[in-house]
Amino acid sequence: MRGELFYQVLVSELQVNQGQPGTGFTLLLEAARKHKRPELFRRAIEIALQARSGESALRAARNWTEAQPRSAEAQRFVLQILLGLDRPSEMADPLRSLLRLTAAEQRQDLIVALPQMLARLNDRNATIKAARPMLLEASRQGGLEGPAWASIGRLELAAGQKQAALDSARNAMAADSKSALPAWLALQLLEMFAWAASLVY
Repeated sequence: MRGELFYQVLVSELQVNQGQPGTGFTLLLEAARKHKRPELFRRAIEIALQARSGESALRAARNWTEAQPRSAEAQRFVLQILLGLDRPSEMADPLRSLLRLTAAEQRQDLIVALPQMLARLNDRNATIKAARPMLLEASRQGGLEGPAWASIGRLELAAGQKQAALDSARNAMAADSKSALPAWLALQLLEMFAWAASLVY
């Protein structure tokens, strides 16, 4: 670490230790943007979160994506902070960026994990709206159509959109009838419809 950068980081940490996290954060974020160092962005985010300033942490993470637009890690930080702030309306672009930056062999894992990752968000309809563009894009990629439609269905099911979830399950089954993912979704739907029918009959 060069002398100027070392001094700036040192002053930043001294400010944090002296009870001035806002000043320390500003100094460190300035250094991170100037030198485009991932570890400095990470530390700036950490300082902001420790100070319970989600907005500052989000600003640092977004600055990181601007400085290093090919960084999947930066996009994950943006998404994690947006999750913590419960702001699904701002997640569509970061989700699509993360899909594109994720290695091809890891995309299915990302898609399958997405509904669980987004489960903490309160507005389920806004969650579907944010995730759908990314999942539809994934559905047009080889080998991902079934998992993508299954994840769309899981999100729709969580939002109480049973008919939409059923349509998505059919799309998932048509894409990959041997996968356990659409079968699991279909089973969940079957149980829900059976429970509803029992109330009538």
